[in-house]
Amino acid sequence: MKRAVGFLAALVLTVGLVRPCWGVELTLTSHAALLMEKTTGQVLYARNEHEQLEPASVTKIMTLLLTMDAIDSGALAYDDVVTVSANAAGMGGRTHFWTNAYDPGENSYAQQQFETSASDVWIFYRNPDLNPDLRHKDGTPYSFNNRRERRKILEWVYAGSPWVPLDSVEAEAEALMEKDPAQAERFFGNRMVQGGGAWLEDGLWESCYAGQ
Repeated sequence: MKRAVGFLAALVLTVGLVRPCWGVELTLTSHAALLMEKTTGQVLYARNEHEQLEPASVTKIMTLLLTMDAIDSGALAYDDVVTVSANAAGMGGRTHFWTNAYDPGENSYAQQQFETSASDVWIFYRNPDLNPDLRHKDGTPYSFNNRRERRKILEWVYAGSPWVPLDSVEAEAEALMEKDPAQAERFFGNRMVQGGGAWLEDGLWESCYAGQ
């Protein structure tokens, strides 16, 4: 009888010491934790797993998720080239560089990175002019000044961003086109076009030197 009681006491004590992590005592300092077996989904360890807390950095996870969604939808392919700066690459991949299409007249940092021959720079540029569906039968690209053609350009440029309201983008593009159509085409249409240089009124430079 004593042996049976002793065995049961030992069994209860053993079971009581077994944590959800299969007998491995984890010494964690974090307030909450969750460990799960990836193939079965079985929880191996949990502490305050249902408590609502401020999230940690999820930038890398969201970047991966959006990238895989874009690949699944056909907006990206595994062999597409995407740009990161050499400086970012030297920081262990914790920084990446995003930009609109650059203005060729500015010799901007974006242009310098795009034209670099460095082997550690990954470039991705969704150029609408390389899409044959955005060209006329004679091969000329769709015009951003044409409302119907502009809409098709915007639909293709923002195809991988379903959260972007195209109607709002088109309205902003149309408003900017009244002042600087080239910049509207560059910023919203993702085309590398030179801006109008609005720091001087049209014809002012020529009029100052007319006849000289």
